[in-house]
Amino acid sequence: MKFFIISVMFLATTVAEAGGINRISGLGTRAFSLGGAYTAIADDGSACYYNVAGLDRTEKNLFQFEAELLAPKFSFDGGGKSFRSENTVFPLPTLSLHHRISDESVLGVSLYTPYGMGGTYPDSRWRKSLVSLTNLTIAKSYRVNDRLVIGAGIDFGCGQLIYSSAFHQLGDVIIDPLFVENKGMGFGVGGRLGLLWQATDNLTVGISYSSPMRVKLKGETDLNLFNLKFMEDKFKSSFTFPQKFGLGFAWQATPKTRWSADVYQYDYSRSQKLTFDFKTLPNISQQLKWQSMWAWHLGVEHKLNERWVARAGIGWQDEVIPESTTNPITIDAPGYVYTVGLGYVKNDWSLDAGYGFVDASRRAEGNVLAPGNYRAVIHALLFSVGYKF
Repeated sequence: MKFFIISVMFLATTVAEAGGINRISGLGTRAFSLGGAYTAIADDGSACYYNVAGLDRTEKNLFQFEAELLAPKFSFDGGGKSFRSENTVFPLPTLSLHHRISDESVLGVSLYTPYGMGGTYPDSRWRKSLVSLTNLTIAKSYRVNDRLVIGAGIDFGCGQLIYSSAFHQLGDVIIDPLFVENKGMGFGVGGRLGLLWQATDNLTVGISYSSPMRVKLKGETDLNLFNLKFMEDKFKSSFTFPQKFGLGFAWQATPKTRWSADVYQYDYSRSQKLTFDFKTLPNISQQLKWQSMWAWHLGVEHKLNERWVARAGIGWQDEVIPESTTNPITIDAPGYVYTVGLGYVKNDWSLDAGYGFVDASRRAEGNVLAPGNYRAVIHALLFSVGYKF
């Protein structure tokens, strides 16, 4: 029986991208359009995610709303069976508010989803799984001098669990008539640090860090035999989301063109197993064996005129889940994201739009439950509106 954590989105749930539960393209319309290469820029509402020192780049107060529409498609082929996830579009909203306290300090508050994984297979033994984390981040930046800005913040995370699958805890045996349905919820606290250094007039260096976050869960489990519930129980558990280190560069190549590049390391070494303390059933310790991974991002933006900006980017992430613990409902594979975007600014208003395509695949030959070919294809469409006041 494998369990995963998901967040309660304030308007919707979330879905998977390649590379563990990371958002391979990041979040935020501008950052997404740059392939996620935003650590040394971070000049809009997504600063609380990419680099809290970037709050300093808010000249006035800022309110920003963003909506990301994800359309994922997951597939599995192996052992003479093929599964395809259902066609679904998931909306992921983000809200951000920045307030300039003084010439040196800016306070930022943001609600967003930094991690997400999930898939739905209505006609298979692997039915449904969702895992993500929703953060409320409160952060502050401080300008040390004309070239150096530092920042710090605190994350309040909310998680919830949903998992539905044929029972497969007894060794390698899968009992199709016996299905488990799990729901749970939990909370955790973490922290963030950031730095922006104007190395030269044209080169900016950004460094970011987010701490691991341990989410404590409470939930319920239903056991169904031939679609009839015959037993229910309650459980307690916990899961630790990864710590993340980021290094980014932004180079103003010309007055109109800027290049950006990021590299990230996600440390999943604390996600080795999930232990569930049931009230009635025997306790279960499920092996995860998740690994640390690297990701890189490259983007470019070009000012077409005083109001219009065009953007493009590419990103890549490695897998986190090893072959031995993956299955069709928890597809995780190395993959690329390709993105484009367009921005418009007039007076204190800004409008941005972006589109991205994710393609990730792997073959899991060492998997004892479901060896075969795994693939994830995701289309993403993003919009944002910002207002400075």
